[in-house]
Amino acid sequence: MHMRSFIQRARVAVLKPLTQYDALARLMFDIKLLLLSLRRRDLVLLITTTKTGTHYLRFLLAYYILLLEAKENGGSVEVDHGLVDRFFPNSWHTSYTGVLPRIAPDPRIKKLGIVDIPRSHMPLRVAPWCKTRIIHTYRDLDDQAVVSWFTKYACDHRLSSEFSTIQDLMDVTRDANQLQLDSFKNNGRNRINCLRLSFESIHQKPEKCLALVISWLGLEPNLALCKEAAFLTRQTPSVLVGGGEKWHRFPSQHIDQKILNEFIAEYTQTGAIGVAKVLGVQK
Repeated sequence: MHMRSFIQRARVAVLKPLTQYDALARLMFDIKLLLLSLRRRDLVLLITTTKTGTHYLRFLLAYYILLLEAKENGGSVEVDHGLVDRFFPNSWHTSYTGVLPRIAPDPRIKKLGIVDIPRSHMPLRVAPWCKTRIIHTYRDLDDQAVVSWFTKYACDHRLSSEFSTIQDLMDVTRDANQLQLDSFKNNGRNRINCLRLSFESIHQKPEKCLALVISWLGLEPNLALCKEAAFLTRQTPSVLVGGGEKWHRFPSQHIDQKILNEFIAEYTQTGAIGVAKVLGVQK
């Protein structure tokens, strides 16, 4: 196990910097697809800014798949806070460039007509992602900063010293987050099929957003199952504010649960939409 960990760290150190260059990233992506016997149309990339509905959308899709199976075979679907970790275990920037091994997703994802939905947080990469379908989620950047601060930095003993205030976090991350947001605007070009979803729309009408994604994938959505998938997803509270990370769903010794849970509980109904204004955060 120690040797495997060492090899993986070495691969990350050597290969990950290469993915910053578009030409090399495209070559690495193509090679990985060839080795996996996959085509670009077999994937949908979920490229998001952090805390903008990445987990929310993946829970909706995973529950929808299980509900389809239950409808076909009988049975019921229970709340499962670990669902996304099994259905969508990969990130594009490591799993599909050879930096780290790809983890096999739950094969039932093929009910959506695809084999994987790897995620990543980065600006639009035109050269590597040419002829690829992309879902991009986004939200107001002030709200995004507040949610990031409370659900990541303020409650994690390992990270709490990195930023003293929300404003400190905003000052450091705003330019990069703005670049990510702007890069996906006016993107009807370069043979990239991109569906953009705001966090506000996902939170306020999750069943309609899910039905939209299903239609975009070329399938006929079952609206009753979309509503049921939305109900099941709402049982994992942290996704409702734009969180959903594993340490939200499964308590960790590094996390101050009081800080985390109080924030989630206070803003579950609103999704922390407009929270920056509520708290008086300044740009």
